[in-house]
Amino acid sequence: EILFLGDILVSYGDFLQTNNPLVPSGYCEEWWVQEVAAAGGNYDINYVPSPGEAIEISKKFNVPIHPHYTYHWEDITVNELKILVEWLAGGEVVDGVMTVATDAGAKRVLELLGIPHTVMNNFIKIEEYLILKNLFENENRRNPDNSSGIVNDANSNINNRHTKNNNDNNGDNTNSNSDNKYLNVGLKESKDGGFAHSDMVVGHIETPKISNGNGNHNDKEGVVKVANENNINKNESPDDNIKNNSSADNTPYEYKNNFAHNNGYDDQDECKSRDSRNCGHCGRSDNDYNNNFIDDCDNSKYNSAYEFLSKNSGIKIRKKVGNYVGARMGRPEKAKERKMQPAVHSLFPISDAGKKERSLNVAAEKTAVSLEVPRYECECGAVGIFTECDACGRPANLRKICPNRNCGKIWDTDRTVCPSCKTRLRNFERRDIDIRNLWAHAVKNINATGNVKAVKGMISAEKIPEHIEKGILRAKNEVYVFKDGTIRFDATDAPVTHFKPKEVDVSIEYLKKLGYTHDYNGNELTDENQILELEVQDIIIPYNGAEYFMRTAKFVDELLRKFYGLENFYNIRTKEDLLGVIVVGLAPHTSAGIMGRIIGFTPARVCYAHPYWHAAKRRNCFSGDTKIPILKEGEWNIITIKELVEKNLIKIERDDFGCEYSKVDGIKTLTFNKESKKFEVADISHVSRHVPQETITLKTKSGRMITTTLDHPFPTINGKEIASDVEEVFVPHNIDIPEGKNKKRILNKLIKNCNEKAQKFGDIFIDKIINKKLNNEKVVTYSLTVPPHNTIIANGIVSHQCDGDEDTVMLLMDVILNFSRKFLPQSRGGKMDAPLVITTLLDPKEVDDEAHKMEIVDNYSLNFYEKTQSCVNPGDKSIMNDIKIVDNTLNTNPYSNLRFTHDTGDITGP
Repeated sequence: EILFLGDILVSYGDFLQTNNPLVPSGYCEEWWVQEVAAAGGNYDINYVPSPGEAIEISKKFNVPIHPHYTYHWEDITVNELKILVEWLAGGEVVDGVMTVATDAGAKRVLELLGIPHTVMNNFIKIEEYLILKNLFENENRRNPDNSSGIVNDANSNINNRHTKNNNDNNGDNTNSNSDNKYLNVGLKESKDGGFAHSDMVVGHIETPKISNGNGNHNDKEGVVKVANENNINKNESPDDNIKNNSSADNTPYEYKNNFAHNNGYDDQDECKSRDSRNCGHCGRSDNDYNNNFIDDCDNSKYNSAYEFLSKNSGIKIRKKVGNYVGARMGRPEKAKERKMQPAVHSLFPISDAGKKERSLNVAAEKTAVSLEVPRYECECGAVGIFTECDACGRPANLRKICPNRNCGKIWDTDRTVCPSCKTRLRNFERRDIDIRNLWAHAVKNINATGNVKAVKGMISAEKIPEHIEKGILRAKNEVYVFKDGTIRFDATDAPVTHFKPKEVDVSIEYLKKLGYTHDYNGNELTDENQILELEVQDIIIPYNGAEYFMRTAKFVDELLRKFYGLENFYNIRTKEDLLGVIVVGLAPHTSAGIMGRIIGFTPARVCYAHPYWHAAKRRNCFSGDTKIPILKEGEWNIITIKELVEKNLIKIERDDFGCEYSKVDGIKTLTFNKESKKFEVADISHVSRHVPQETITLKTKSGRMITTTLDHPFPTINGKEIASDVEEVFVPHNIDIPEGKNKKRILNKLIKNCNEKAQKFGDIFIDKIINKKLNNEKVVTYSLTVPPHNTIIANGIVSHQCDGDEDTVMLLMDVILNFSRKFLPQSRGGKMDAPLVITTLLDPKEVDDEAHKMEIVDNYSLNFYEKTQSCVNPGDKSIMNDIKIVDNTLNTNPYSNLRFTHDTGDITGP
């Protein structure tokens, strides 16, 4: 059983970005240090006091007990507290450890509280028992005149008779660390120096067990009394008294129960014996005191043990936990090469000649394969498929072809319509290609071969293929090509602002070469444990990503040398050679990349980069008024996506970009299967709410309208298209819903205004976009997750859902050499997920404003922690005055001196 997963740190900036009220902070070391400092103390945040020291500090400075000894009192009831107290009364302390007979109920309470304990031979051992004993003691009960209930000195009025009164301490009752065992008030020291039965606060001492020093116990009727009282030297320590006062019956010396009402007096006669008579000093009977704590538990009207202890304990406490968040097993972080389905090495078409393996080697056995290819004509009369003539090596000219079978004439590229038959011209034609000859030429050209997988056909407008040599070299180096000609490595985004040299597996000398000469405090870099501030365009890649980029770099060098006749560029031999290499980062469904620089490596399967760098890659979603069909409890309805998301954001989780999401059960919607071209009913697995973004409103010929983020993708006949480039969308004309009430009404709304003349495919027809309007204001956006097809019907239009937090990284030289617009799908939407534009210098002002809300301070103030208990708005002026955020620096220097509130032992985690 997992009792407690631990603390999670949610930054102030996340609350500020989403305008969510601050949740109460649990008691932590950062808070404790500031409370002690405000009271005149000075302790390091990493200082963990012993139990005795923690008690002493708490009482001396009148502050709550240290967070290390703050247990989950708010999670147990007062009745469970009573069980614990009564059970502890049966324990004994030996060598500073309390031992109690195992009890299932009490052990469960220990588990709920999070109190460390060990089970051995049917006994439970507790090392931190001293904290519990002091928590269950209230000084006010013994001393009504002490209104605070707190004793400034840890031992004042408690253990003065246990302290030596000699020249070393001049009667000072404050114990040194070596005397901490004498803080154990209410315990009785046995003759052999151990501690016997603890009366604790409970007062259940009618039949206490007294150790005789031999491991046996004698039952004593009545209350505990001091043995051989006349022989006790009040100026000697318990050890001295034991040595000087041995008894014939081996009865140990038993000290007065300090949870009783002796008010610090040493002579029992000065405070009446434990009987029914009233005390002359406090007016209360001893039995009243002994049973007071349990009686209070019995009569308690408090909702939790925390509320009870807050009023009745002799030590201040705070809540261990301010708020709980649900946790679930998420998908593992992803870091692997990007492959098309199926994976290929070459963008050279082979139709079915490569059989089901799509092997270019197999296709190369044929001399005539019918392919759709461009027509390049050379002045020498040769006709080829590449821009350079295969016969003479001179540049060839692309021609256009009339697809009309009765015409078929060839024209220059400046024409769009055939002058003869008025048919729209195409950039390609179907003709037989001698793949055997092209393969042989490529192998001879680069003096290399390999088992090359290729595509069946090109999906671009001009059908221009890639040179076979590139595919051979990729296969040789075991790398794969994407649809735009690039080699990609995908990884989950992980933001980080600082790092240590040892965390990135790079030597200090090499980091200095990369410009990291000083740590974030301005000290010269000399140690691998110093903390460095990450430059905004530097990234740390996973080890398997480094291996893949090494192979990619070797491919690029071979391509430069063997195909282009140039010198190597990378010369990669080890992963360290990748340090300083420039890459391009790109988010799905976008067309603008951002340059980055590799400066380290990590075993974590993520790409670590500055929040600015990740935020420079945009996301996409729907506006809140978008209407979605849903099936819930057997009934269909159409509601806005905002209503659906807001009602089901129950156990909220957040990603690194301010997205809030929650798991959903029992709600279904319609999804479009792009393979079968049919609609299906599928479960909605998650709903999400996103930070304000720019949007665009699209209007179709049939009158449908939808508002999405600029780069939101839509499925089309020719592939995905983004909102800003989309020209046509899918609209349902037929939906077969096998279940649910209100089917007819829902279907009428979804398929209304169907244009019977429109082109139909399966259950959809193609609707033209007739108007696009860019909206001025940023708005909160929403999305759904609908596996396995990840499509939904939004405002009657088939659309993809929002993308996630996973981006791709490419080597810059590979992008420059091998990316081509000519490979992209024919429609303008094919430009999505392609590095059409590359940002060379990152401007923090231009990234998504979620990064602008990031706090850049060294710590949260005492005022902040106190304010969280009231769940104030994160925009509260008293808090914002204490916490500096990136937005405050945009006009000065947003690139450096970004401080952090919490360090990590290792950014890779446990």
